[in-house]
Amino acid sequence: MALNRIFIVEDDMQLASQAYNSLASAGYEPIRIDLKYANDISEWSGQQIQHTDLVILDLNFKLIGVNYSGKDILRLLEQGKKTNVLVGLEQILIATSMRGEVDPRQVSPEIAFIDERIAMYGLEKGVNQLTRAVDPQTYGQSVLQAVNEIYRGTRTVLNR
Repeated sequence: MALNRIFIVEDDMQLASQAYNSLASAGYEPIRIDLKYANDISEWSGQQIQHTDLVILDLNFKLIGVNYSGKDILRLLEQGKKTNVLVGLEQILIATSMRGEVDPRQVSPEIAFIDERIAMYGLEKGVNQLTRAVDPQTYGQSVLQAVNEIYRGTRTVLNR
């Protein structure tokens, strides 16, 4: 049986590593997408995304030399789906430290109005109250929990 592939687009290498390790140890096949190429449709089409695959997208990354955002990548992925370049793309998990973007009661319009053929899910990155930074120790486990819920069908879809 093939492993479910999880594509990770994250600028923080420590967080990406935590997510990668948690997913791999649970039997998923995590694949890191280099941010330098993440806004290129040929990078995504070359991955041959299947309907069982999942993309985890950091919405608010900061990388020197990259002049696009996670929202730009989200629009690129949606366009790829609409034009049948990314036929297999069916689910995206948005990871953000900004709760308002993925709160199911009041979802950001950039997420809520994504093509309904792509199920959009949200994950609020846990932030340490003292340092205001994402806690890398718990990030991997929260990603794994969200991914497990998506595959079990128990995680809330934000754009339906």
